[in-house]
Amino acid sequence: MVGKNFNIDDQVLVEITEILNSEVDPAATEGEVLAFIDADWPNADEHQEWLDGAEAEEIADWIIHSAY
Repeated sequence: MVGKNFNIDDQVLVEITEILNSEVDPAATEGEVLAFIDADWPNADEHQEWLDGAEAEEIADWIIHSAY
């Protein structure tokens, strides 16, 4: 999925959303997840590298601890 600032693999996005649905927010959508991931984060190159290499569970954990 291509966002305004960052890209993430479509399947990883689906997996992250499923994790959030089961652990914290049954109503979380892929669009909401993408919006959080795609925010104007500092150190853009490092953020994209992390998104490219991180497992869905790690990204979901980051979102849970940052947004919930």
